[in-house]
Amino acid sequence: MPQRAKKVCKKPMCNNLHNNRNGYCDIHQLKKEDNYYKENEYRKYYDWKWRKFSKQFLKKHPVCVRCGAPATITDHKIPIQIMIDIYGRNILDDRYYQPLCNRCNTLKGQREDKQAIEEFYKNREKYN
Repeated sequence: MPQRAKKVCKKPMCNNLHNNRNGYCDIHQLKKEDNYYKENEYRKYYDWKWRKFSKQFLKKHPVCVRCGAPATITDHKIPIQIMIDIYGRNILDDRYYQPLCNRCNTLKGQREDKQAIEEFYKNREKYN
């Protein structure tokens, strides 16, 4: 059977040639799969227990703690990655959460959570 012609990777600025059906070269195919597994790794912690807890939490705390708008998100005070690394699970206790609106949650995630995760893993490597 003749071999298929090699194509350029779908990833912008990548000129690697490949025969993969998904359109990505071997390097970007692995990165794409790795990101998929990282994203799905935390989904298992948001099961029906989490949804029930979150709904009850927002009923008890209907106002965003940062701006006073109606709260729509149950936010982890400690980022989920750190919580799972320390405790091995998603702890469903009011002390670990705060009610936020979409805007405040996005801003917190972009600024504070990324910084906290970087510092946590930097310090962890330092002491290991």
